[in-house]
Amino acid sequence: MNESGALYDSSIRRSPLGLRSIAMTEATKESLCLPQFRDARCTVLGAGGFFGVNLCRGLAAQGAQVTAIGRVLNYPNAFPENVRWTSAELDDRNVLRHAVDGADFVFYLLSASVPGTPTREIVTDLTNDCSPALNLLEVCREGSVGKIVFASSGGTVYGIPHSTPIREDHPTNPISPYGVNKLLIEKYLYFYAHAYGVDYQVLRVSNPYGPFQRSTKRQGLVAEVIHRVLHRKPIDIWGDGGTVRDYIYIEDVVDAFLLAALYSGPHKVMNVASGIGRSIVEVISDIARCIGELKPEIRFQEGRKADVPANVLDASLIANETGWRPKICWKQGLHATVAFNARQDGFKAL
Repeated sequence: MNESGALYDSSIRRSPLGLRSIAMTEATKESLCLPQFRDARCTVLGAGGFFGVNLCRGLAAQGAQVTAIGRVLNYPNAFPENVRWTSAELDDRNVLRHAVDGADFVFYLLSASVPGTPTREIVTDLTNDCSPALNLLEVCREGSVGKIVFASSGGTVYGIPHSTPIREDHPTNPISPYGVNKLLIEKYLYFYAHAYGVDYQVLRVSNPYGPFQRSTKRQGLVAEVIHRVLHRKPIDIWGDGGTVRDYIYIEDVVDAFLLAALYSGPHKVMNVASGIGRSIVEVISDIARCIGELKPEIRFQEGRKADVPANVLDASLIANETGWRPKICWKQGLHATVAFNARQDGFKAL
């Protein structure tokens, strides 16, 4: 770190470090120890992306036997030996049946769309987002599956909030197709539990960030801003930059999913969040300061109708029910994320 507080000299480049040499524990925290996962059979659907890679690593660290399934694996060297990767299209029920039969836990992370998907793609997104979930539920009611843990969207299912922080009993009126589809899957989980006894848990996650998040996926402000600041590219934002979101470090999210998988209480829907709101302008400023680029170019675009003005979640329910609490503060998580992304882009640490 130099005198300005910057972690990286963006004018000096070198070849990227190998993934295995990049510790995800740069944001140091006390690790969970959950012996219930040792040798447990866990299937992660949608395992090739940001969240899936981190969750598979977290499960593997607990000693689970992990089957990781997705369309594309973005980081081929990210998985340890006890994670078995399979590339597959998950709209095929036979593929799903083979993947999840006998699993103790199935983590459903699939999403074909992102919150800003154009509304002209509604029908396609409905099919691509919800059909695999329904196929999974059909397979689960026919076969032997312990529990489904579903990654829902705390940032979109509530819609425009009456007040913040938002509790789980707040009305759900999503204003984007992405949020509607997430809520629809939640409702189908409830139905299959009621009709067929399928066990499940829904976690409504706020805005996760951290290592392995790619800036090319149109999802994840933190990764996109880090990339653009490092490469001295202009940053396009929708609206005036005052939109507020609740950011949570990915390792804390993984811990929440592990604890929720073991949870057997009455609350089937729980928020996962930091409970702290930050505007887009604040996020950009913090990232720029971390990197050492104090005045990044920002280009303001017309706001989007699908963007909720403010979203900050109340995560006290999961804290009370499982003992989970976020352990990585914003500054610590941001520095770890910048470190990871900068190394991947070949920037030299100062």
